This record gives sequence, C-alpha cells and structure tokens, in this order.
Amino acid sequence: MPPGATEPDSDRSVAATVGGMTALRAVASGLLSKGRISAGWYSILTGLALLLVAYLLGSVRDTDPAAPYVAVVLAVLGVWQLAGGVLELRRGAGPPES
Repeated sequence: MPPGATEPDSDRSVAATVGGMTALRAVASGLLSKGRISAGWYSILTGLALLLVAYLLGSVRDTDPAAPYVAVVLAVLGVWQLAGGVLELRRGAGPPES
C-alpha cells in the first residue's frame, strides 16, 4: 500500500462513526427545537460528548503527538459546557412565578 493511503475498512468505519454522530446530533437538535429537552440538557449532553472524545484522544497519544493537546482543549470545553448546562438547569428550576 502506498504511503499516505488508508485502508478501505478504516475509511468505512470513520464514515460510519461520523454518520452515527451526525444522526445523534440531528435527533438531539430536533428534540431541542420541539421543546422535548431543555437547552441545559442539550449543553450537558454536548459536554459529555466532548469529554468522551477528549478521553479517546488521550488514549492515542503514542501514535499522534498532537492528540493530548487537542484532548485538553476538548476537555476544557466539555467541562465548560457541563457547567453551563447545570447553571441553565438551576436557573430554570427557580421558584414559580405568580
């Protein structure tokens, strides 16, 4: 196989993963737009997804020297999203207006 070429199986698995994430994002966006989930929960789910990707990137640090740096950035963004989601949920759970 020539240098820089990828195996067809890995291309298909990447495409399947991207397609699956796109489908999940579309479902979550649809639920958010219909009012089924709140903006706080959407933010929390986004934060959890970012933390998962950061964890997975951290596991490939031996093969990609940039992966730990990208993982740190994604982890910070994930924590930021989680905190924003929790604050949004707390704001929405205030005392009822009369």
